[in-house]
Amino acid sequence: MQAIIVSGLLAVALANPLLATPPADSQSAKLDTLRAQLQSDKSAERIAAASNLARLGAAAHPVIVELRVALRDKDPTVRWHAAEAIGQLADKGVPAIPDLVKQLNDTEVTQEGLEVWIAFSKALASLGSPAIPALIECLRDAKSHRFYAAAAAITTMSADVSAAAPVLISQLPQTSGQMKWICLMALSKTGAAAKPAIPQMIAATHDMNFHVQTAACDALAGLGHAARPAVPRLVELLRHRVTSVRGHAAFGLGQIGPVPGHAVVAGLLTGTSDAHDFVRDKSLQALARIGAPADAALDTVQKHMRNPEYRNRVNAAYAVWRIAGRHQEPLQILMQLSSHHDSDLDAIVMIGKFGPVAAAAVPTLIEHLGSIDPDVRLEAAQTLGQLGAAAQPAVTTLKQLAANDSDEEVREQAAAAVKKVGKPGPSQSTKPDGDK
Repeated sequence: MQAIIVSGLLAVALANPLLATPPADSQSAKLDTLRAQLQSDKSAERIAAASNLARLGAAAHPVIVELRVALRDKDPTVRWHAAEAIGQLADKGVPAIPDLVKQLNDTEVTQEGLEVWIAFSKALASLGSPAIPALIECLRDAKSHRFYAAAAAITTMSADVSAAAPVLISQLPQTSGQMKWICLMALSKTGAAAKPAIPQMIAATHDMNFHVQTAACDALAGLGHAARPAVPRLVELLRHRVTSVRGHAAFGLGQIGPVPGHAVVAGLLTGTSDAHDFVRDKSLQALARIGAPADAALDTVQKHMRNPEYRNRVNAAYAVWRIAGRHQEPLQILMQLSSHHDSDLDAIVMIGKFGPVAAAAVPTLIEHLGSIDPDVRLEAAQTLGQLGAAAQPAVTTLKQLAANDSDEEVREQAAAAVKKVGKPGPSQSTKPDGDK
């Protein structure tokens, strides 16, 4: 349930076909039809109307009054789609914030009700900053359903949610299980405002629930160097029995950085030989982020990069460059892996992180622009854009893709890459400049 709520990736329960567009009439006539249908006595018609209003996006704003009423509809699917529609209205949806908040406690948490609950939470998140005061009020009762929904909304918001940090910090000791998990997830979005909770976050890494432990690791990671008091505990967690905890601990150590007297690099180096890909990847990424201070790990990471049986060669190659500042061999390996079915997209994306020093990869990337796989063409175009002026030889092919590719996303990314390649690039330093 946790992953569903935070990511908001819901499967649509009903397939509602779009209504036929009224013949030659304006958008206003279409909205009038949907408005009337939203007030039908028949549940199926109300569902179809709410669903189609959601598909209209911001254009549905003249029906805001009726959509607010629909948030209280007896049919949960109508409520779900009405919330979905309101969430896309931007500023025009702000008047519905009290209605959305009021319903958070009224929805039964069944599988059917859960989807409605998530839709309300997502709508509040989409409405952004104006919803934050109401969400903070919902956070004041850590035992309620609305606490969970409000914290989930904050977790997925793109707006500045730092104002929520004090109440989240005050509620953290009152929570347990999933409530503590979502509290930590929300707190991790509040940035530096979460610093006073560092001791509580460290305590949460001792929780019996491993989901809470991973959330605590991520919250600490988000605070960077300020979370250095957590380093000894995170090093311990590199030996945890649960794979995800080991991986998230490695991630946290990479974000926080090494502390003298604690075997951060040695612990991460052990993680590069873990039985699970996830831990190996997170350990290699952490070593890459640490960079030159992780030079004690270089020999082993180089061996991993060259080992054809090692499934994490992409991250190993990047780590070698970040640690040693030598790009030629790592780049050659990434170019080879970019045509390997298990790692092609990952390798293409990683080449982009090298920036202009990856000029030698341009011919390979041009070949990938001709792939039958639109995802490969998309990533190749984006990577060429990241190389800047070094990718000049690809301009003609990129222009052809921008004009003629069958995939809209590829056309857009190719056009964006043409603009980036045409601009003067940074100096082609052979030293990595850090993660972006």
